[in-house]
Amino acid sequence: MRHRTVSPGRGRGGRMQGTGGGVTRPGLSRPSAVVHELHKNDGTNPRSARGRQIASEMESLMEDVYGGAVTQCPPTSSGVDGNYARFKTSFNAAAVPRSWQHGPADANGRCFNASDRNLLCMDVYIKNKLCVVGSADHGLKVFDITTGKEKKNLYAKNYGHTEWVTCCKFFQNSGQIISGGMDSKLCLWEATGPVRCSDLLGHTGSISQVEVNNSSNIALSSGYDRTMRLWDCGGGGGRCLATLAGHKAPVMMFSWCGAQVLSGDRQGTAKMWDLETGNCLATMATKRGQIGSLWHLLHTSVGLLSVIGDQGGVVTVVDFPRTGSKPIFQDVLHPGGVVSGIRSIDETPYLVTAGADKVILTLDPRANFAEVHRFTDHRDFIYSLETFGPLVLSGGGNGWLLVHNAMTGKCCYGLGANAAAVREIFATPEHLVAAGDDGNAMVYDYM
Repeated sequence: MRHRTVSPGRGRGGRMQGTGGGVTRPGLSRPSAVVHELHKNDGTNPRSARGRQIASEMESLMEDVYGGAVTQCPPTSSGVDGNYARFKTSFNAAAVPRSWQHGPADANGRCFNASDRNLLCMDVYIKNKLCVVGSADHGLKVFDITTGKEKKNLYAKNYGHTEWVTCCKFFQNSGQIISGGMDSKLCLWEATGPVRCSDLLGHTGSISQVEVNNSSNIALSSGYDRTMRLWDCGGGGGRCLATLAGHKAPVMMFSWCGAQVLSGDRQGTAKMWDLETGNCLATMATKRGQIGSLWHLLHTSVGLLSVIGDQGGVVTVVDFPRTGSKPIFQDVLHPGGVVSGIRSIDETPYLVTAGADKVILTLDPRANFAEVHRFTDHRDFIYSLETFGPLVLSGGGNGWLLVHNAMTGKCCYGLGANAAAVREIFATPEHLVAAGDDGNAMVYDYM
């Protein structure tokens, strides 16, 4: 089994008072060098003759490995307010305690030692203040974020994953957990009682992402078998409702807003889906290869925008309801590396992007995506990005977790949240939880 690798960094141990002093990683190519080499060899450029040949060969290989899949349309739901529409829960500025502007009660935080391998995914059950983390050790652990004590170990002889756990989510209405792994299956874990799960089978490749609709017990997953699958997780079991097929490369991620799903694959193709019908509404190609991040921005002043970040630092924005699949904006915003994260600021039309160039940008779509703020405090690759009210939370490869205010353009403070890369961040009014490559989850309390 492959052991985890970690990048040296600041590590845990309190708030950082400055952001000077970079971290060098001997023997490791910088992101810009890697991307340049890929483009030079046409490996991510499907517009060149060599790129088209590689794409064709990869498609043939995928057919041999995973087989062909066809779209299976979902059962009819009850329309706009039906089972499939999903919307993000937002936090307005007034709901974020003032202490978030200044830092946690204890900058050293509370550590939960989950594994000696990388933590690859995380989610929080807000009502019961529980956190679940999934690891490269094939298991998941649930712990109480108020005490740091383990509650459950979701790994048993007859239940669970046999490979790395790549994604996990709580159903906030029931406490059930759904997890996905490199073993091609999803596990639906019971909220109470003994450690037990139902296997949701259908994917034939590693699971890359899973998201849930808490109002209807519906889950959506994507995988390396080039499909997305819709699942009914109610009633204690789990059955596949629909299969969305059409990608020619592994589906790496998706964004789900309302009944619209935006998916992206390793070859650099994005597709727009209507989840109510199962129809593919549009297919778009990125400018510079593999997709690194996706997001939906929904605001009354700009409508519903679909945002795509690619491996070459290009951000592409599509206003599909109004102008179809033709981009309304496309530019290199993070030169020399992948766009690693895209989010939006609640109650505003602002868009936030982060990249391998260690930069975070706040953009205004109303002014042709003009730069509002540029944050350059990170000293390593930005691996994770979340927003909480007006705050931007970002995790770096050196273990730094920085908190910026998107309204004032200031860096509020930093935390040494990991001994390696910070992969996951989750915020509630009372707690900040972070997890990453050192196998630990850190909890910070806010008054």
